[in-house]
Amino acid sequence: MPKFTEELKAAGIEIVDSIPALLERVDVVLLESLDGRKHLEQARPVIAAGKALFIDKPVSGTLADAIEIFRLAAEAQSSCFSSSSLRYSPGIAGPCQ
Repeated sequence: MPKFTEELKAAGIEIVDSIPALLERVDVVLLESLDGRKHLEQARPVIAAGKALFIDKPVSGTLADAIEIFRLAAEAQSSCFSSSSLRYSPGIAGPCQ
């Protein structure tokens, strides 16, 4: 992660140290962290701020967390969705070989 972060900085991309700091600078958040167990915790401030939110797979670590994320978004009338491009992968979209 540190090498990737440095590459982004070298490309002129601003890196902030927290989600609250990010929310001051953006209209939409793409939550791309790989550990779905953290997604509810990370989504809460985004939803509370009324920002549109995309959560990459997995949407959460548990079904209960997924339900809570979308419940919070509905309650706040905030846009929230999750998706994966893997559904277009030949091994997933078509018959297995």
